[in-house]
Amino acid sequence: YGAAAGAILVNYLKTYFTGALPELWLYALGAIFIGVTIFLPRGLAGLVRAASRVK
Repeated sequence: YGAAAGAILVNYLKTYFTGALPELWLYALGAIFIGVTIFLPRGLAGLVRAASRVK
């Protein structure tokens, strides 16, 4: 389910950044991709799993 959630999130962020930063939306989205790759190597599903183990 992580890939589907990620795809939905990417589409939402693209829509948001296209309106909020029309000239820079591509850079903002690229920065998010890089940040997720570096800080969330297991993706959003890995983040949810880790958060559920902490409780």
